[in-house]
Amino acid sequence: MAKNRIQEALAKTDLKEALLKRFISYVQIDTQSNAAGADAGSIPSTEGQKKLARLLEAELKELGFDEVFVSEHFYVCARLNATKAKENAKSLFFSPYGYLRCGEWKRCTS
Repeated sequence: MAKNRIQEALAKTDLKEALLKRFISYVQIDTQSNAAGADAGSIPSTEGQKKLARLLEAELKELGFDEVFVSEHFYVCARLNATKAKENAKSLFFSPYGYLRCGEWKRCTS
């Protein structure tokens, strides 16, 4: 079960130290937009933005998420299956821009 894989991964190391290490690795990547690229419709507009998306993809897979996808515009989507006996519970998709209902997951992967 994916939830157990995540809990096991977090239990192997000090949580605070692990989170700080990840945060530091994220902020070291230059993700500032390139105005010329953005104005020309290039999404993402820099290689740093692509690098961060690929890093997040790899980490989500390592944590045991069941489905990880990076869209053509480098939006990172990940799905975690429900806990046993909770499969019929409502699902949410979280992103930096808000959340979507589970049926909208298809939009991210299409």
